[in-house]
Amino acid sequence: MKQGDFTEVAKHYHNRPAYSPFLLEKLVACINDKNKNLKDLNIVEVGAGTGKLTKMLGEMFGCQISAVEPNDNMREEGQKFTQNLSNIFWHKGSGEETCMSNNQADWVIMASSFHWTDPKKSLPEF
Repeated sequence: MKQGDFTEVAKHYHNRPAYSPFLLEKLVACINDKNKNLKDLNIVEVGAGTGKLTKMLGEMFGCQISAVEPNDNMREEGQKFTQNLSNIFWHKGSGEETCMSNNQADWVIMASSFHWTDPKKSLPEF
């Protein structure tokens, strides 16, 4: 397996441990400083993988999520995993080139993928 290429493990990636619902509640409370209705929050998750965090955020808070994932196999698994949630939209993109419009997001999040990006290119993109 080539470093950073998750094509071969995409079908098994959903077996990873879940994120803490308690911590997600605290994070959302911190970023929602304008006290928006949670369903009105626009979140861009970069490096969304198979949608583990994506699905939790979508189910717990009902916010609009743009899930950005460069790997076709990972993105396909994520689309299957979140197919019953109408508030999640999948996009091909990367940390360096998300394909999202400027000022679209209330929150940009990367659960466990920032280290795969080139910070000199990804940070200005966010």
